[in-house]
Parts: sequence; structure tokens; C-alpha cells
Amino acid sequence: MIRLNFLVAILVTLIGALLSSACNPREFPPFKKFSEWSEKETTRQTEEAIKNDPALQEVDGICKKIPLSGDFEFLWKARLHERRLILANHYISDVHFDEARVRWIKYFNDNGWSLEKWSDGKRTKRLEFRSSDYRVIIEHQPSNHTMNYAIYCEKIQN
Repeated sequence: MIRLNFLVAILVTLIGALLSSACNPREFPPFKKFSEWSEKETTRQTEEAIKNDPALQEVDGICKKIPLSGDFEFLWKARLHERRLILANHYISDVHFDEARVRWIKYFNDNGWSLEKWSDGKRTKRLEFRSSDYRVIIEHQPSNHTMNYAIYCEKIQN
């Protein structure tokens, strides 16, 4: 009986800790540590792939040229597909999407890109720009407390 009470106490403590992490499992300490480690490792592996692949270096160069305000904090980077040349950069920022959108549209228009899509959904806002060889998608999810901007850069393969 004492053992059952002990297990119930542990379970209640774990549930309480999970709920107190604002219903975001990533904020629960064991998950948070693993998530942070995973993001660092993914970034490390992606940087290594970029270093060894000139085509990925081109794509990375496109991503690095996109203007971000000083408030954008880089979180992690990933290669999204083994056969396609797609990189994703994740950020967190307090910059309102409409403010950033104006800046991005001007930047891409001034550099010969066209705005292909603009989605202003309730949960996700999205811009898609295209040049002859590349596509850039910028997504904003205001409700995400761990990452609210993602920038996807892709070399279009014919």
C-alpha cells in the first residue's frame, strides 16, 4: 500500500510539473533539456553538411542575406531533405509580423524576387518568394512560445 501511495505521489508531482510548465511539454525540464540538445545537434550536423556541399552553401547564403531586425534570436538550423536542397532557420522574436513583412517584401522586390503567396491565417502567417533558381518561405506562428519564425530556403531543381 505504501508503494502504491509513493507511485501516486510521483505521478501527481509529474503531472503538476507538466501542467505548471504552461501546458507546453517543451518547458518540462527533462523534455526541455533534450529539445535543446537536439536543436544544437541538428544545427551542428546541418552546418557540417553545408561546409561539405557547395550547393548547400549557396542556399545558406540566400538565407543569410534575408534582413532580420536585431530582435531576432537564432535558435536552430536544419536540413529538411536529403535529396532536395532545403534549409530551415528557426528564430524567436517580438517583432510583429506585419512590420517584418513590409521589410521583407521590399528586400525581395528590390532584389528581383517575386511574391508568390501571402497567407494571413489565424494561426500561421506565411510569405513565399521566388526567383528563377530559389524559393524562400517565411512563416510566423505567434502562439508558439519556443520558436515563432521559420525561414525556409530552397534551391529549385529542374
